[in-house]
Amino acid sequence: IEQAIPPPLSPAPLADARRELQTVIHRRLQLQDGMAAAQQALRDMLGGLVQHLAQITSSNETLGARMEEAARQLDGIQRLEDAAPLLQQVLEATRTMAAGSRVAQEELQALRAHVDACEARIETLQQELDEAARRARHDPLTGQLNRLGVSEALDREVARAQRHGQPLSVALVDMDGMQALNAELGHAMGDAALVHVAQLARQGLRPEDVVGRYEGQAFVLLLPQTPETAGAQALQRLLQLLEQAPLPASAQTPGQPAPRPLSFSAGVAQLQGHENGMDVLRRADTAMLQAKERGKHCIATASGAQSQPVGNAGAGL
Repeated sequence: IEQAIPPPLSPAPLADARRELQTVIHRRLQLQDGMAAAQQALRDMLGGLVQHLAQITSSNETLGARMEEAARQLDGIQRLEDAAPLLQQVLEATRTMAAGSRVAQEELQALRAHVDACEARIETLQQELDEAARRARHDPLTGQLNRLGVSEALDREVARAQRHGQPLSVALVDMDGMQALNAELGHAMGDAALVHVAQLARQGLRPEDVVGRYEGQAFVLLLPQTPETAGAQALQRLLQLLEQAPLPASAQTPGQPAPRPLSFSAGVAQLQGHENGMDVLRRADTAMLQAKERGKHCIATASGAQSQPVGNAGAGL
C-alpha cells in the first residue's frame, strides 16, 4: 500500500486501493472457507470408505464362513431334500452381500458427488481470486499495469537483469498538455487519449517489454536486454508513431474540435549494478523532468546523452 499510494495522497487513489484490498481479502477468505469445506468432505469420504470397506470385509468374512459351513454340510448330505435348507441359506447370504454392496456403492457415489461440488466451488473461487488479484495490479482505464503492478514487475526485471548480467532500460513517459486537453475537451477525451497512448505502446513494443500507467498521465516502460541509447531510440519511434496516429474518430465527441496531436516527454535510464528498481526509476524521472524543461516533446537520458534520430537499432517499436 505504501508503494501504491505515495504522498501527496489524494482521495480517489486511496479509495481505489482500499476497495481493491477489501476485494482481495474477501475472496481469500471465501477461498479458505471453500478449501476447508472440501478438505472436510474429503475426510468424510475417506472415513466413509474405510467404514464401508470394514463393514463389507466383516460381512464377507461372516458370509464366507457361512458358505464354507454350508459347503461342508453339503458334502455330508445323503438325501436331496436335506440340501434344500442349506441352499436357502446360501441364497440368503448372496442376497445380503449384493444388497450391502449396492448400499455401499450408492453412499460412496453420493460422497464423491459432494467432493466434486466442493472442487468446482474451489475452482470458481480461485478464478475469482485470480481476477481480483489481476484487477489489483491493473489500471481499469488502460488495462495496463498500475503502480503496484509496475513496482512488482520492476523488481522482477531488475532481479533478472542482475542475475544474467543483461542491460535493462526504464523509461518514464509523461504526456504533454493533458491539463489543457481536459480543460478544453473534457476528461472523457483525456481518458481516451491515455487509452490510445497505452494501446500504441503495447502494440509497438516487444511481448517481453512492460507497459504500465504509473500515475495520472505518466507511464512506465520496462525494456529488458536494452541499453539506454537503444531505449531512447525506441521512445523516439513511439513519439513519431503517436504523432502519426491521432485519436480515432470513435473516441471523439461529435461537434467538438479534434484534439491537437498527442505528444509526451520521456526520460530513460539504464540499470546500474548497484541499483534497485526505485533507484533507476528515480533517475528516469529526473531525466523526464529535464526533457520537460527543454520544451517538452522530447526524450532525455539519465546519462545526459542527446536522444538519437530514429533508426533501426534498439528495442521495440
